[in-house]
Amino acid sequence: MLQDYKHQERAIARFSDKNYGALLFEPGMGKSRTIIRILENKDDIGTIWIFTLKTIIPTWLNDELPKHSTKPYVAIPWKHGAMTDMYRSQFMEAVKTRDKLYIVLNYEACLTERFDKVWKYVRLNRGGGIAMILDESTAIKTHSARRTRRLLDLAPQVSFRAILTGTPITNSPLDMYSQSEFLSPGQRLIGASNYYGARNRYAVLRRMILGNRAFNEIVGYQNQDVLAGYMAKFSEIARLEDAIDMPDRSFKEIHVPLTSEQIKHYANFMSMAHTILDEERINAVNALSLITALNQVCCGQLKKPDGTYAELSTNKLEALEEQLEELEGRKVIIWYPYIGVGERLQKVLGNRAERLTADDPVTVRAEKIDRWRAPSGPQCLLLNPALGGHGITLNEAAAMIYWGRSHSLEHRLQSLARNFRIGQEKPVLVIDLVSPGSVDSEILKALENKEELAETIVNKARLRGVLGL
Repeated sequence: MLQDYKHQERAIARFSDKNYGALLFEPGMGKSRTIIRILENKDDIGTIWIFTLKTIIPTWLNDELPKHSTKPYVAIPWKHGAMTDMYRSQFMEAVKTRDKLYIVLNYEACLTERFDKVWKYVRLNRGGGIAMILDESTAIKTHSARRTRRLLDLAPQVSFRAILTGTPITNSPLDMYSQSEFLSPGQRLIGASNYYGARNRYAVLRRMILGNRAFNEIVGYQNQDVLAGYMAKFSEIARLEDAIDMPDRSFKEIHVPLTSEQIKHYANFMSMAHTILDEERINAVNALSLITALNQVCCGQLKKPDGTYAELSTNKLEALEEQLEELEGRKVIIWYPYIGVGERLQKVLGNRAERLTADDPVTVRAEKIDRWRAPSGPQCLLLNPALGGHGITLNEAAAMIYWGRSHSLEHRLQSLARNFRIGQEKPVLVIDLVSPGSVDSEILKALENKEELAETIVNKARLRGVLGL
């Protein structure tokens, strides 16, 4: 039987008799196991709703619950699309069980009419209290999002609430407002009664006037110690390297210059916000689309007006081949930010790589991972962070290579954690292919700055928790 680590034992002891709690463990530290053990200690809880990302639902059902549960339970996934008679029958039987019932669903499900009906049906037909778990809880970081408002409306109806995430702050300290409000509605867990109160307390604002419109713009952040102090009161925070004896992890940047073709398109976008490809004009209509276009150029592709992708010459292909040659005999994860890049890499690498896609059924996805894991399997696993950055343990990989990056700190940190987690025994190498002097390198710097801000707050909260402040 698996044993709990000290950080897990602390969380289990702390939250087993509480109404809410936050497990802010770094990715790969066993948040799922810990929350299952906490829930098993709550005899009054009969139904557990686990909200998670759609791609992680199978992980909960096929891995986390079977592996870590020590008491009888019934688990059922949310049914997307038309509800079949067989599923309806299975669901009704599950509701009748006297064991704990886990209902695992994606966040968007809470916005459907069916959810309202099922929620009421379960409440009417089952005894015991209700628990609601938000896995990867930064899904509700945007206070104005519909799913955030819906889950905040449901929170007061729930006996126990928990958030699980290794990346609680991905954009700004204000990410904590909705997550803390879900945990204890109206209790000012981070010292603010509403989002604007949190903004006034933790953001540095500058008054801006644009035409006839005046508004406050966030230009920085403040009171990090105050926020850390509040977070320590309701969070159990653990860092992987502090809690577990981990092997070394090293980072390396490989500078890859742009080709003449890339330089031409990059310069056109910078000077005219458009470029010409195969006699077609490709426009960047605003700042965001311009940055995206520049990033795509650095990754060796352009998205054409008809939605298809055109390949550009890129020195990253040669750089990738050189790194894979150096890593011969070791399994490698290659992260790519755009679908077109993934398709191109699959063509180039052929049978040296497996690639997961959004269209893969659960069984196909598992088969591809198993083929890659096999000692005689392909060297490379091609993944997009939005698809493969959560819920998969890939400790077989001794290295990962980033072909490019998005601006999402969550994607970066979650992807980094796929092969650097409990059970990893080999040293890990992380390689970034970067085109210096371009948006490619600027994005990497921006991610490092975001990570520094997030780590400052979370580490201060962890220290305060350890010291009991």
